[in-house]
Amino acid sequence: MRHTRSAFLILATCFTLISPTMASIDIVFDYCYDANNFFDLGSADGLAARARMQEAGSYFESIFADDLAAIIPSGPNHWTPSFYDPSTGVWQDGTYDMTVPADTIIIYIGGRDMSALGSSARGGYSVSGTLTWKETVKSRGENPITDFGPWGGSISFDTALNSSYSWNFSTDAPGFYEYDFLSVAIHEIAHVLGFGSADSWDNLVNTSNNTFLGTESVAEYGEPVPLDSINAHWAVGTMSELNGIAQEAAMDPNIANGQRKFFTNLDNAALDDLGWDVVYPPTLLVGDANRDGVVSAGDYGSVQANFGHTGLPGILGDANLDGVVSAGDYASVQANFGHTSSIGIIPEPATFLVMTLGSAAVLRKRRLYAKI
Repeated sequence: MRHTRSAFLILATCFTLISPTMASIDIVFDYCYDANNFFDLGSADGLAARARMQEAGSYFESIFADDLAAIIPSGPNHWTPSFYDPSTGVWQDGTYDMTVPADTIIIYIGGRDMSALGSSARGGYSVSGTLTWKETVKSRGENPITDFGPWGGSISFDTALNSSYSWNFSTDAPGFYEYDFLSVAIHEIAHVLGFGSADSWDNLVNTSNNTFLGTESVAEYGEPVPLDSINAHWAVGTMSELNGIAQEAAMDPNIANGQRKFFTNLDNAALDDLGWDVVYPPTLLVGDANRDGVVSAGDYGSVQANFGHTGLPGILGDANLDGVVSAGDYASVQANFGHTSSIGIIPEPATFLVMTLGSAAVLRKRRLYAKI
């Protein structure tokens, strides 16, 4: 989805990074088309950007328990993936008869100068062969009406921000004159995973009043969830929670400079409604720095041992769940001393988120570059 900028931001050799083997789904980032060297291995920013991409991908891997069929051409069965080149924005064909392993999603990554921070699109294809093969390429063993099974897609990031601003590639939260790369990466990956464009999304949209009717999302929000004017995002300013703390949802269309946004309960619920088998992350206990389910003296030691570390909310030592282990975490332990989790010991979070029946067909490309 296209992310444009305004006064308040706007979400706007082949080298691959492969996610941990224990993940149910592997999101593979392929930098073959990074012709503008946004992810340059020879630069500190390029290496940091790759690391943040991997953290974003690992989030989604950690909450998915799906099984996606492999795409393995043979005999009369052939296909060609297609996608927007992340360095040019031109729709193009990929490798003829590319193999996509089971439970793997391939996302081509790159950067280019554009009037947006990020732009993403799920991939298309042309295919010929048996009906069963065509369905495998289309939905990878999933029911496309109620579920989503993509081979992958592409994501581009802006290479030329306004001269007053820069990307924040750090694990630390962004400064006032920075746009947070990790937040944008999380948002764009979710679009490749079908948020705002999959059939299973469209089937749950009430176009007469721009609301989303997914069962899990409505249960989380308390009513049909308002959408933007093109039904591709939550409405601007939609709020949810993360670990009991209010946050603007990651999948609304805006992010401010200096802001970091993680996936909220509502964002996770939408993926569930899309058909992904979501294993919801446990709600973390505020003050519980060592994640043993109780706020006690041991948590002071965890803050001290991990002081200065940064990452996703809930890393060891992060008592106040802001993603940074700092002096404020001591105060959080003190303020919540004696509290216990109703679910006992909590594990540490993951490292860180239409085809015809003829001889060939191309997946729909509508609304792939929707303005936020």
